Amino acid sequence: MRGNVGRKSATTFDPGSRRSWSNSSCWKESGNQRRWRLTNNGVEVEIYGERYTIRGGTDEQQVTRLASEVDRQMRELALTMRTATPAKIAVLAALHLAHELQEVRALQQEKEADLDRRAFDLMETIEAELGSVRAR
Repeated sequence: MRGNVGRKSATTFDPGSRRSWSNSSCWKESGNQRRWRLTNNGVEVEIYGERYTIRGGTDEQQVTRLASEVDRQMRELALTMRTATPAKIAVLAALHLAHELQEVRALQQEKEADLDRRAFDLMETIEAELGSVRAR
Protein backbone atom coordinates (compact mmCIF):
# COMPACT_ATOMS: atom_id res chain seq x y z
CA MET A 1 0.00 0.00 0.00
CA ARG A 2 1.41 3.40 -0.83
CA GLY A 3 1.24 6.36 1.53
CA ASN A 4 -2.02 7.20 3.20
CA VAL A 5 -4.23 6.83 0.14
CA GLY A 6 -7.83 6.31 1.22
CA ARG A 7 -7.10 6.87 4.89
CA LYS A 8 -8.86 9.61 6.79
CA SER A 9 -8.17 11.30 10.06
CA ALA A 10 -10.99 12.52 12.26
CA THR A 11 -8.83 15.47 13.20
CA THR A 12 -8.09 16.55 9.65
CA PHE A 13 -10.83 15.15 7.39
CA ASP A 14 -13.41 17.83 6.69
CA PRO A 15 -16.70 16.58 5.25
CA GLY A 16 -17.19 19.95 3.55
CA SER A 17 -13.89 19.73 1.69
CA ARG A 18 -13.55 19.11 -2.03
CA ARG A 19 -12.75 15.49 -1.33
CA SER A 20 -15.95 14.41 0.36
CA TRP A 21 -16.48 11.19 2.29
CA SER A 22 -18.94 9.82 -0.23
CA ASN A 23 -16.47 9.80 -3.13
CA SER A 24 -13.28 9.00 -1.27
CA SER A 25 -11.39 5.83 -2.04
CA CYS A 26 -11.68 2.84 0.24
CA TRP A 27 -8.48 1.72 1.92
CA LYS A 28 -8.36 -2.05 1.91
CA GLU A 29 -5.89 -4.31 3.63
CA SER A 30 -6.15 -7.91 2.48
CA GLY A 31 -6.59 -10.48 5.20
CA ASN A 32 -7.28 -7.98 7.96
CA GLN A 33 -10.48 -9.05 9.67
CA ARG A 34 -10.16 -6.61 12.57
CA ARG A 35 -12.38 -3.53 12.60
CA TRP A 36 -9.85 -1.43 14.53
CA ARG A 37 -6.26 -1.28 15.70
CA LEU A 38 -4.10 0.99 17.81
CA THR A 39 -1.48 2.96 15.92
CA ASN A 40 1.20 5.30 17.23
CA ASN A 41 -0.93 8.22 16.05
CA GLY A 42 -4.27 7.10 17.45
CA VAL A 43 -6.89 4.39 17.13
CA GLU A 44 -7.67 3.14 13.68
CA VAL A 45 -11.28 2.06 13.16
CA GLU A 46 -13.32 0.81 10.24
CA ILE A 47 -16.82 2.11 9.67
CA TYR A 48 -18.83 0.83 6.72
CA GLY A 49 -15.73 -0.29 4.84
CA GLU A 50 -13.76 2.93 5.38
CA ARG A 51 -10.75 3.28 7.68
CA TYR A 52 -10.41 6.28 10.00
CA THR A 53 -7.67 7.20 12.46
CA ILE A 54 -9.07 8.80 15.60
CA ARG A 55 -6.50 10.92 17.38
CA GLY A 56 -6.62 12.59 20.75
CA GLY A 57 -6.78 11.71 24.41
CA THR A 58 -9.71 9.36 23.96
CA ASP A 59 -10.06 5.92 25.50
CA GLU A 60 -9.25 3.30 22.88
CA GLN A 61 -12.01 0.91 24.01
CA GLN A 62 -14.59 3.70 23.99
CA VAL A 63 -13.56 4.73 20.46
CA THR A 64 -13.89 1.15 19.22
CA ARG A 65 -17.32 0.75 20.86
CA LEU A 66 -18.54 3.98 19.26
CA ALA A 67 -17.16 3.03 15.86
CA SER A 68 -18.79 -0.40 16.10
CA GLU A 69 -22.14 1.19 16.93
CA VAL A 70 -21.92 3.59 13.97
CA ASP A 71 -20.89 0.72 11.69
CA ARG A 72 -23.80 -1.41 12.95
CA GLN A 73 -26.29 1.41 12.41
CA MET A 74 -25.04 2.05 8.88
CA ARG A 75 -25.13 -1.63 7.94
CA GLU A 76 -28.68 -2.01 9.27
CA LEU A 77 -29.81 1.00 7.26
CA ALA A 78 -28.03 -0.26 4.15
CA LEU A 79 -30.07 -3.47 4.27
CA THR A 80 -33.29 -1.50 3.91
CA MET A 81 -31.91 1.10 1.46
CA ARG A 82 -30.14 -0.84 -1.23
CA THR A 83 -29.62 2.10 -3.60
CA ALA A 84 -28.58 4.73 -1.06
CA THR A 85 -25.09 6.24 -1.17
CA PRO A 86 -22.73 5.75 1.77
CA ALA A 87 -23.04 9.47 2.52
CA LYS A 88 -26.83 9.25 2.73
CA ILE A 89 -26.62 6.17 4.93
CA ALA A 90 -24.13 7.98 7.20
CA VAL A 91 -26.45 11.00 7.54
CA LEU A 92 -29.43 8.79 8.35
CA ALA A 93 -27.38 6.81 10.87
CA ALA A 94 -26.27 10.09 12.48
CA LEU A 95 -29.90 11.23 12.68
CA HIS A 96 -30.92 7.94 14.25
CA LEU A 97 -28.10 8.12 16.81
CA ALA A 98 -28.94 11.78 17.57
CA HIS A 99 -32.57 10.78 18.14
CA GLU A 100 -31.49 8.03 20.55
CA LEU A 101 -29.25 10.51 22.38
CA GLN A 102 -32.09 13.02 22.64
CA GLU A 103 -34.38 10.35 24.13
CA VAL A 104 -31.75 9.36 26.69
CA ARG A 105 -31.17 13.01 27.66
CA ALA A 106 -34.92 13.58 28.06
CA LEU A 107 -35.19 10.48 30.26
CA GLN A 108 -32.23 11.66 32.33
CA GLN A 109 -33.85 15.08 32.83
CA GLU A 110 -37.10 13.41 33.93
CA LYS A 111 -35.23 11.23 36.42
CA GLU A 112 -33.28 14.22 37.76
CA ALA A 113 -36.51 16.22 38.18
CA ASP A 114 -38.14 13.26 39.96
CA LEU A 115 -35.10 12.92 42.23
CA ASP A 116 -35.23 16.65 43.03
CA ARG A 117 -38.95 16.38 43.91
CA ARG A 118 -38.35 13.34 46.11
CA ALA A 119 -35.41 15.01 47.87
CA PHE A 120 -37.53 18.14 48.48
CA ASP A 121 -40.42 16.04 49.86
CA LEU A 122 -38.00 14.15 52.10
CA MET A 123 -36.51 17.41 53.40
CA GLU A 124 -40.00 18.71 54.20
CA THR A 125 -40.86 15.47 56.02
CA ILE A 126 -37.64 15.63 58.03
CA GLU A 127 -38.20 19.29 58.90
CA ALA A 128 -41.78 18.54 59.96
CA GLU A 129 -40.62 15.66 62.16
CA LEU A 130 -37.85 17.78 63.68
CA GLY A 131 -40.37 20.56 64.33
CA SER A 132 -42.70 18.18 66.17
CA VAL A 133 -39.80 16.76 68.23
CA ARG A 134 -38.70 20.29 69.20
CA ALA A 135 -42.26 21.21 70.19
CA ARG A 136 -42.39 18.43 72.81
